[in-house]
Parts: sequence; structure tokens; C-alpha cells
Amino acid sequence: MTTKALESKVQSLTREVKHLRSVVYDLASQKDSEGEYKAAFVKKTIALQMKKGKIRTFTTKENFLKQIQSKRV
Repeated sequence: MTTKALESKVQSLTREVKHLRSVVYDLASQKDSEGEYKAAFVKKTIALQMKKGKIRTFTTKENFLKQIQSKRV
């Protein structure tokens, strides 16, 4: 390979790495759109569920699975 061909390849790889970095940073910095609720909404929802007697609590994944398998949430 000539020097010119190597320089071209290095530039191409540099652009590719830069692009891949930006994709990785974008993915890492994204927040869960379902993970942030207004406090007023949460309080209202919990109050409504408590009135209906539908509040379920769980501390382990096994307990959670038992609850959703035995009853519809």
C-alpha cells in the first residue's frame, strides 16, 4: 500500500470511530422515558389504587412473579 492509500484508510477509520463513539455516547446518555413521573401524578395514582384495594407490594422478583401470575395486576 502506498502512503497516500494508508492516509486515506486512517482518515476513513478515524471518521468511523468518531461516529461509533457518538452513537455509544448517545445510547449511554438516554434516559428511560417511562422512568420519570410527576410527583402529583404518582400520589394521585397511588391514592386511587388504595381506594380500590389494588396496591400490591413486592420485595423480590420471585414475589413479584407470584403476584402477577396468580392475579391480574
